[in-house]
Amino acid sequence: MTTPTSRTSLIVLLVAVVLTGLIVVAVAPVTLLLLLVDAAPALALVAITTLAGTWVVPLLRLGKLPLRMQLLIGTGMGLGILPAVVLLSGLAGLLDRTYWLVVLGLLALAAIGALFRLNGAREQQPPTQTRGAFIWLWLLVVPFAAVTLLVTVVPPGFLWAKEGGGYDVLEYHLQLPKEYIQEGRIAHTPHNVYGNFPANVELLYTLCMVLRGDPYAGAATAKILNALLAAGCVFAAYVAGRSCHSDHPRHSERSEESSRNSPSARLLATLGMTGTGWHAHACVGMIQSRVSIATAVITATVGWLTYLSGIAYVENGMLLFTMIATVCTLPATDPSLSHRQRHTWLAVAGLMAGFACGCKYTAILLTAFPLSIMTLLLPARNWTVRFHGAIMFGAATLIAFSPWAIKNTIMTGNPLFPLANTIFDAQPEGWGETETHHFNASHALSPEESSLASRLKIAWQRIPADPLQRFGVSLFVLAALRLLSRARNRIDLMLLTMFAVQLACWTMFTHLYARFAVPMIVPLLLLAGRAFLSWPSRNAQRALTAIVIAGAAISTFTTGRYYVKHLYHNGEKQPLEGAEQFFLQGMGGGHEHLATINNRLPADARILMIGDAKAFYFQRNVDYCVVFNRNPFIETVRKATDDDAIMRWLRQNQYTHVLVNWAEVSRLRGSRYGFAEQIQPELFDRLTRSGLEHMQIFMTGDPPSPYAILYRVPGN
Repeated sequence: MTTPTSRTSLIVLLVAVVLTGLIVVAVAPVTLLLLLVDAAPALALVAITTLAGTWVVPLLRLGKLPLRMQLLIGTGMGLGILPAVVLLSGLAGLLDRTYWLVVLGLLALAAIGALFRLNGAREQQPPTQTRGAFIWLWLLVVPFAAVTLLVTVVPPGFLWAKEGGGYDVLEYHLQLPKEYIQEGRIAHTPHNVYGNFPANVELLYTLCMVLRGDPYAGAATAKILNALLAAGCVFAAYVAGRSCHSDHPRHSERSEESSRNSPSARLLATLGMTGTGWHAHACVGMIQSRVSIATAVITATVGWLTYLSGIAYVENGMLLFTMIATVCTLPATDPSLSHRQRHTWLAVAGLMAGFACGCKYTAILLTAFPLSIMTLLLPARNWTVRFHGAIMFGAATLIAFSPWAIKNTIMTGNPLFPLANTIFDAQPEGWGETETHHFNASHALSPEESSLASRLKIAWQRIPADPLQRFGVSLFVLAALRLLSRARNRIDLMLLTMFAVQLACWTMFTHLYARFAVPMIVPLLLLAGRAFLSWPSRNAQRALTAIVIAGAAISTFTTGRYYVKHLYHNGEKQPLEGAEQFFLQGMGGGHEHLATINNRLPADARILMIGDAKAFYFQRNVDYCVVFNRNPFIETVRKATDDDAIMRWLRQNQYTHVLVNWAEVSRLRGSRYGFAEQIQPELFDRLTRSGLEHMQIFMTGDPPSPYAILYRVPGN
């Protein structure tokens, strides 16, 4: 039966889709065509993985769960387990397209079966009633959805200025998946230390490349998958709003009597809304729906999600798993749960936290550790019970993270390589004590940043006072209002503790990148959504809604302005959507060398690249080293007794060309990373006298200035 609320929801959805489409078409109509081609594999991969993951949910014995919670946990399980399967397959040399089509075909069959099972298990609840005006709040998401679609189809390397044009994406987030496919297997990368970082998201990108049969088409699909992870965060926030509306969230169906005596029913009494049976359920559902919509809309209008969707980073995946882990921690606040039920929820939360750590090392400090502290604050008879819950959480976290710890232990001797290497003293190929000291020193704060006062000042500047307002003003205002209200409770204090621990860890134990603070969004979001529980009067609800609207407006302005800054030149929109040829053909400033290397050099050319490590757009065989790894060429220069020895080394290693990116060498020397002093123009002047042939100087800028030189190695 169609209810007025469902009809309104359908109308809002239709209006939102139409408005989003109109904005996209007005700015860059080719976006829709690109999405038709590139989005289908990403959508299929996420849908199949999510539905197949729901088969794991009954095995967890969490009781009868609402459909939304089954889908959310299924999403976490599916997207968390699949990278481990890709890792094991890649280590075995099974990065074959046919193999993965068969695997995904079997998962698709499981997904179809899950559809029938979930359809039969749909929760039977009275229709929830939400005021139509509040449902229209979803339209605030429209500009963010439009910009997200627009930036998703921009090839990696354009966005964003603060990320060096996606430098890390071209250096390892997409480059390493490309290398794995070219090699046909996942192996230790002695030239790129980032190959030892946990890579749950990068292996999903790898799978996109395998399925598309091309690294560049696969990269386009990978960026859309990254945006889908951001959309998953919005769904997780919606579920969180439905699940943590009271002190003791329950995820099983309740009888009329339990509904009448539930915390939500008691809350209704304080609001002046009384009722029994289905009426009480409907009123509870109205409150749940309002909180869930507010939480989801606030999430969707956080600038970080749109920003991260423009670059193929891993934070969206880490944020999704952090959100699910937090949502799965909250049911354990219900004192009526048995120890087994509580520990089961904490174990599921631990698995999700482990998957988050498998996306990025910083999640150990900003997801797993804060949530483990939260487990100690859960209501319990004594501290022994609390410690048992924390142990269950920690053990599950280690299990989910173990594929990466085991891989690194086998390949390097350090489960957290290259972190904690002064403890484990691992020295795999391409790495040693010198490289460990270099890496640690490069990631330490400068003396002027190291004091507590300086750290707190930076925290203020990069989180609440961020010029791009990627957290958003309303997030902090609404969270503060919830904490200052008389309605605050144990859940709010737990979320506050989570945020405080995250802030302390980010401030004291990271090198203070704004992007590393993204997990702090989770407790702030849940607190902000819960602000709608604090003041029941109609005027107060309107004031809270006005704060959400004002925050979305500010975020729309800052996000839109940043998009225009990157995609418009002299007031004209640049046609960069789907334009990977812009890089492959060397049409961008500072990329002119790619035109020569990709088009003029023989297909069997082998290039040694000095300085630069952005190898993704090279279509020839390129050897490079990131600045932290031991560089064989630099080691040869250091040990060589004469220049002829260096030339012999180049020939013995069958290099046909050498590309020196002096602009990148200069940039690194001006940063905390540094670059080997042995690499100087005088070295290559001498090598040309020993036989190295000067081939081409590459110019960029206005007026043009040289930034790189290509040499040819005679005899190869």
